[in-house]
Amino acid sequence: CVSPLCVQNRLDIKNGCILRLTKAPGRSADDLYKGIQSSDGGVRCDSLKELASVSRDVTFAQEFISRDGHVLLVKIVEDSNENNQIMTHTLTGFMELMDHGIVSWENLSAVFIKKIAGFVNSKSTDESMQQVSLDILENMVLSSRKLFLQVKQEVTMERLIAHLQVANQQIQTKAMALLMALLQTAEDADRQEMFAFLNKKNLRQYIYKNIILSSSPVQDEMAHYLYVLQSVTLNHLEARMRTPLDCYSQ
Repeated sequence: CVSPLCVQNRLDIKNGCILRLTKAPGRSADDLYKGIQSSDGGVRCDSLKELASVSRDVTFAQEFISRDGHVLLVKIVEDSNENNQIMTHTLTGFMELMDHGIVSWENLSAVFIKKIAGFVNSKSTDESMQQVSLDILENMVLSSRKLFLQVKQEVTMERLIAHLQVANQQIQTKAMALLMALLQTAEDADRQEMFAFLNKKNLRQYIYKNIILSSSPVQDEMAHYLYVLQSVTLNHLEARMRTPLDCYSQ
């Protein structure tokens, strides 16, 4: 692909700012599709690493998806035979592709969802894998009621609370994002059940100790989710707050 050359920018060519040669998206998609299936682990890893980067481009994403490249990534996750580095690149590439909205989240298999949830639930999962897995689950929850129910069934609230207690701020933030997605998407009965569990586990204590009092400052994204939690909690308690006081109740 060549950047268009015109009178206004021709003088900038000497600075290397305008004219840039890159591989055509279709050719790049073909090469990476083949590389991902290579018998050489190094080639697979490099291909998936590059995929995670170039998938941010919607033109490339369309080309790769048109070749069912996303299906190949799903198969890698379902099989889970690769090392942590390859799996992290695979999950990251998958998330970048899905961000374009070309493929529906509804098309994902129950096996894939169980695998992603398993990465989040496991204490031994690599941190980078956990981070992107939390991100994927959040997007699933926000996409449909059906996926909300599947994720709620697979991911334990206990593990989400545990993720809020780790030192890694990115994992804390992604865990809080998923928790907020679950609370916001839930219907009244589900939300009541989740709040009951969170209150029983004293969620506020963990937030105060591990996030508010952390040696690192609270980042903007986490501050946003804490505000969302406050809003969802107040909305949940609104009916109770509006109930007239009964002087005979104890």
